[in-house]
Amino acid sequence: MKDEMSQQYEYKTTFEFFVSRIQKNLSIVLSLNYQHPRFLQNCASNPALYSKCNIIWMEGWSKESMQTVAKNELRDVSAQIGKLFDTIIGSTLILHNSSSQLGASPQSFMNLLHQFKEIFNKIVATSGGQSKHLTAGLEKLEQAKAMVDTLSREAGEQKILLQQKELEAKAALVEITKSMEQKADRKQEVEQLQTKCT
Repeated sequence: MKDEMSQQYEYKTTFEFFVSRIQKNLSIVLSLNYQHPRFLQNCASNPALYSKCNIIWMEGWSKESMQTVAKNELRDVSAQIGKLFDTIIGSTLILHNSSSQLGASPQSFMNLLHQFKEIFNKIVATSGGQSKHLTAGLEKLEQAKAMVDTLSREAGEQKILLQQKELEAKAALVEITKSMEQKADRKQEVEQLQTKCT
């Protein structure tokens, strides 16, 4: 660092050079809630926020940004929530948007997500293995339903096949009956001819 400083003549001490490099290369992002009661006081007590910073003023987040933030914040409980994860994300957005007229800020949204996660984890912890047991039971019921559907479909196919076989058997029985009647008629004719011949 001293070698670099010696090539640039504008700095008198190594510390000045070090500070200038930090100012040049370090970027810090601050997110401030303008609705916070101490917002003006905090800004006034830190004049460098106005003189040394670039200010990007945003009054809120877009829906897509809020969805992304919510998914990232609730990612560790998404497996436990399961299929309802997207529904819960949507519900948190609706809840936050409904309270935005009352002054809800992005920080309020983050607080909502943290509170949801905390409450959800408490419920999971207090329910112990019961929720896992219920989830396993529901999975077994879904498997049984799928099995019943499969068996019902197979039974329907077997019923159709049975009806076809019954029709074939009836047709065969009719043919056998006709054949037997014809044989009986021929036998009578033969007997009548034999009696005439004798």
